[in-house]
Amino acid sequence: MSWKMKEARLVVNHDKAFLKVVFERPKEEVEAKSSVAVDINMNEIVVGKDDTHYVRIPTRLHEVHQWKSSAENLQKN
Repeated sequence: MSWKMKEARLVVNHDKAFLKVVFERPKEEVEAKSSVAVDINMNEIVVGKDDTHYVRIPTRLHEVHQWKSSAENLQKN
């Protein structure tokens, strides 16, 4: 095993004991096989791989922004 123990703490709480152990291991280099684009804006979130394979997820952020602006305008008056 290439993991190295970094820290161990024994925690006693009422009638129970917990051993918390932190390990460290070497970082593995991973080469990406593909990628995904994510575009987040006020009207929708678009997730996809290319121009033909994507999903549009509508959001209500634009609507919420309008409500917030209206509430702020009412507070000013």
